[in-house]
Order: sequence, then C-alpha cells, then structure tokens
Amino acid sequence: MATTVTLNVYDISGGMAQQMSRALIGRQIDGIWHTGIVVYGTEFFFGGGICEMPPKSTPYGQPVKELPMGTTEIPEDVFRDFLNSIASEYTIEKYDLFKHNCNHFTNEACMFLVGKGIPEDIVNLAQEVLNTPLGTMKRRINLPRRTDAGADDAVVHGEHPGADHAPGSDCGPCCCRVQGSG
Repeated sequence: MATTVTLNVYDISGGMAQQMSRALIGRQIDGIWHTGIVVYGTEFFFGGGICEMPPKSTPYGQPVKELPMGTTEIPEDVFRDFLNSIASEYTIEKYDLFKHNCNHFTNEACMFLVGKGIPEDIVNLAQEVLNTPLGTMKRRINLPRRTDAGADDAVVHGEHPGADHAPGSDCGPCCCRVQGSG
C-alpha cells in the first residue's frame, strides 16, 4: 500500500530572513529553512539527533510550506531500520549548520523513501549563504558550532540527565529520538 511522503518546511527566522537578508548578506533569501519529512502519520527531523513527533507539532512552529514529495511502498519498519542505520551520522556532535543539518537529513530520508531528494534551493541554502561576503568571513574566523544542550555532554541518547519526562514530551527536539522498529 502506497504511503504519502510530505516535506514540511519551516522558516526558523520567523520572516526576518526575507525582510533583512539583502542588507545582511547581500542577497535575497526567503527564509532560513528547517525541514521535516512526514510519513506513516509521523514527522521525522534532525534536531540534535533523529527525532519524531506528530506532524506539525515540532518546536519549529507551523510549516510555511507542505510539499508533496510522492508516495512510498517502503514499509514503516524498513524505514525505521534505515533511520537506525544512519542515526550515528545524525547526532548533536556531527551537526554543522552549513554542511550537515536538518535539510541534509530530510534529503537523505526522502531519497530512501521516494528515490528523489528535497528541492535543491532548500538543501543548498546554507552553502549559498557561505558564498556571500558574510559567509566568507565566517569561514575565515571559523566560529564554534552551537549545541542545543549548551554543553557537549548534556544530552545522552535523547534524555536529559535527571529529567522527569518521557522522550517525545514537550521539552524540545533533543528528547524525541526515533524509537526502534520493534
């Protein structure tokens, strides 16, 4: 049975990129995109790890676009096995705003599910920003990477030390790791 695959696109700048990008980076961009892939009634995204939540309930607000990516015949358990097989590549330690972000994750997941990636303007946006004068300056000064936890070792396997909530609760993306296919 075919299952619909949708790309949810969020503007994490809240519209500010569209208003200020030309002045700040010398070119117009319409948003700073975060994406999630919706399939099997769940939204999957990279948020410090591979996460899952009910569609449109992620910490990124409401999507500004919902792009149909096609349908898949791949069973959910096979997709979850795939996610588990790539989970070591999508950790908070390997996150890089410009080279290994949520859009790279959804592109890889979409390739697996429907045989094509997400729109290139979304997946290549970070590289386009790096090609601006401000991006060139960022590369020269090599800014440190940000971690969602504030400390590199504060998040361990999707749980906050001492937390009194279950993974997937409303504490943010670091607590909603993908559950196994069993």
